[in-house]
Amino acid sequence: MSETQQAGSAPATPTEEVAPAAPKKKVFSKSDVKRFVEASVILPSLYPDFEPWVFKLRLKLSSEADKRRQEYLSLSASKRAVKANDQVLDEICDLLLELPSGFDDLKDNGQGPGASWRAYVETTTDPIARQLLDIVTEGADSLYWNSILPREFRSEV
Repeated sequence: MSETQQAGSAPATPTEEVAPAAPKKKVFSKSDVKRFVEASVILPSLYPDFEPWVFKLRLKLSSEADKRRQEYLSLSASKRAVKANDQVLDEICDLLLELPSGFDDLKDNGQGPGASWRAYVETTTDPIARQLLDIVTEGADSLYWNSILPREFRSEV
């Protein structure tokens, strides 16, 4: 008898590790279509006790806004940097389905949510408040694009 086998013991058999069953993946159907993207912007370091600013956005830019976006993306990096805030505001105003929540003094001016948001941002006279509104608008735009763009094209191969 070998040293590895002792009297009365069965030969060692390799144990098979059984992987847990993967959850079943859903299959897309037309009833699964999302109608909008909700972008909730929070700045916990600056406003820890505030409700998020919530933007309800359409899934796709209008054809005119998409043309302006393509023109903007074709600019040099230095020209894009100068026009970045205007481009982000333009995109958000085009995509808005309703007035963003979380702004107590934001009112509908009767021209729709995009025009109301643009007027709210552009008529702000306090430079610090305007900068904050640009940051919030940029955050909503960033959350929108992160929700819309396919991630598999941005992952490592």
